[in-house]
Amino acid sequence: MRTARVTVTAALASAALLGLTACNGSDSADGAKASAKASTSATPTPSPSVSKAPFADLSGPEIADKSLAATRAAQTLRVKGQVLEDGKPMTLDLAITKSGDCAGSVSVAKEGSMKIIKNPTTLYFKGDAQFFHNSLKGTPKAERDAVVKQLADRWVKKATTAADSKEISAMCDLDELLGEFGTISLARKGQETQLPAGPAFTLTNSSPDGDETYWVATQGEPFMLKASIAGKENGELNFSDFNKPVDTQAPADKDIVDGDKLGGGATDNA
Repeated sequence: MRTARVTVTAALASAALLGLTACNGSDSADGAKASAKASTSATPTPSPSVSKAPFADLSGPEIADKSLAATRAAQTLRVKGQVLEDGKPMTLDLAITKSGDCAGSVSVAKEGSMKIIKNPTTLYFKGDAQFFHNSLKGTPKAERDAVVKQLADRWVKKATTAADSKEISAMCDLDELLGEFGTISLARKGQETQLPAGPAFTLTNSSPDGDETYWVATQGEPFMLKASIAGKENGELNFSDFNKPVDTQAPADKDIVDGDKLGGGATDNA
């Protein structure tokens, strides 16, 4: 997570990898000396196995490289947390697929909130009144008020090929979002810890925008469970639901407004 890599339009997620290091124990046997007239065999007694710390044989950058490769291989994931978008707190909760589908919500302080569902052909989004007022800055107030009255808190349907769908749809590009993490070439190994999602191992990294911390799962697939940055930039993201299905079922028809038939303009700046 470099600089503002936790922003929605730059990157929502990243991860970390490397399986739980196997614990290898050695066996030792206590032999019994044979007497002059008879010999007695001793049953080998295994010595206690010594557990190795997770990723004991890897450096921080090696763990980071493998973690990024692992998460980029995930077909789906969910990202949830709070980051800064142009200096404003943004809260997000999005489930995203590698094929570009997604479902969830995004809100920005003083700019409104929006729910989103995107499948291969159609984008559905539902913004509150503040979202539409903000996205229509520069238009006459009467026009903004009319749009808010018509569309606020209703699902708007747009074809994914529509020009004004592309900015919102960009949030659903998992490859692009994960790619923004680049490399974590100066990562330092941290310590074992416990998160609600499970046991993890930390990595730390310094960037011009702050101190970054990554939590790497040490059970099952070692995905990144959490990432944070503190400093000039501040944010925290939690990752879960790797490779789980994402529900992109369309809202009920009665709740949908067809944005492609509204004459355009309502979402050009969304």
